[in-house]
Amino acid sequence: MQPLPSRALVSADHTVSFPLNISESRRTATGRFVGALSGGGVHHIAFTSADLVQTAAQLRAAGAHLLDIPENYYVDLDARLLLSADTLATLQHNDLLYDEDAYGQFRQVYTATFDERFFFVTAQHEKSSLGRTPRKTSTKPSQTDRPCL
Repeated sequence: MQPLPSRALVSADHTVSFPLNISESRRTATGRFVGALSGGGVHHIAFTSADLVQTAAQLRAAGAHLLDIPENYYVDLDARLLLSADTLATLQHNDLLYDEDAYGQFRQVYTATFDERFFFVTAQHEKSSLGRTPRKTSTKPSQTDRPCL
């Protein structure tokens, strides 16, 4: 899988970043989105959080419908990373996705798709290199909720 060509508009203090991704292939989510809408548009908006567990709770309290992550995701995650029982329980209770690399940890939470095409993603980076550039990540559970555009 080739990475999507990407450029980012970044504020001077690097607190705001707008990555712009393109794809010439209709087989990518971006390509299907552009094809369905006969042009570009906003597919999703991503935010960074210092405490993703708290953010997930606040999103739910505000009425956001978070994407339900299947239980087998956490079983597979445990087999792959051998996380503590408390960590796994926290991730599963809050529908958080998780990955780690040699540099740290990366968590994500998604809203369910609304308006048949749009979602929010919030991420928490702890010195991880994951999620900082377009790449294939462990977000496969989220694909089950998204309509094929």
